[in-house]
Amino acid sequence: MKVIVTGAKGQLGSALVKNAPAGFEIIPLTRKNFDLRETDRLKQFLQDTRPDVVINTAAFHNTERCEEMPKDTMIVNSMIPSFMADMVGDWGGIFAFISTDYVFNGQKRGEPYYEDDEPDPINIYGLSKNTGEYGVKLLNSRHYIFRTSSLFGKTSKPLGNFVLRILDRARRENILRVVNDIFITPSYTNDVSLRIWEVIQNKSPFGIYHVANSGTTSWFDFAVEIVKLAGLKVEVIPISYQESNSKLRRPKWSPLGSKKLPPLRHWKEALKEYMDEL
Repeated sequence: MKVIVTGAKGQLGSALVKNAPAGFEIIPLTRKNFDLRETDRLKQFLQDTRPDVVINTAAFHNTERCEEMPKDTMIVNSMIPSFMADMVGDWGGIFAFISTDYVFNGQKRGEPYYEDDEPDPINIYGLSKNTGEYGVKLLNSRHYIFRTSSLFGKTSKPLGNFVLRILDRARRENILRVVNDIFITPSYTNDVSLRIWEVIQNKSPFGIYHVANSGTTSWFDFAVEIVKLAGLKVEVIPISYQESNSKLRRPKWSPLGSKKLPPLRHWKEALKEYMDEL
């Protein structure tokens, strides 16, 4: 099976490449060697390659900048994935789109969001991903939409995820102030990538899947666990999101659960494994 992985140097893309099943021909595309916005080149490449599967992890996911650059965000997160889904559908190819917990408004409480919950994004990033979902569903019936949340894992960027940023701050500062009223499901890219490959290998029914580690936590409790595992002596103080002075509207509750797939291990267990490998 021939599989294109876009965003192959990103956190999830690199995990997908690393964990690809034996016998799969993986064609990694990175931003350095292929600009997906060059649609003529992209169209020719897809026609020449004729992949059986495209897994699109490439995205504009700096949520603050998405608000400042809505047009670019919609092009990268909505229009390009829809274009690729349509293209590979011409020869019966499968398109897998990586989406996000940010498609939800965060008003649910007490249980995770599931695959059949209605999206209602409240910021540009969430809107762009939700629009991308609709485009992919409309243009290629042979699709997988994988929603995931708050990823951490191997990254080529020095401070490329929350874990690394907290560790960096904890080594430079005596006190960390972290938001305690936004709740998430931290998810390890290694676990997420393996589950995505399982779905594809098992020829699971096409549609939407939530792929995230088990458990719900706040960013504050996530940071406390990181500091504890690292053995760093630093005080972590909870603050409200309003006190963080961010202007971005974020869903205050966006843990993900699945009605279709077995649960992944708890995020604390996954975090320990990741930090042991740092």
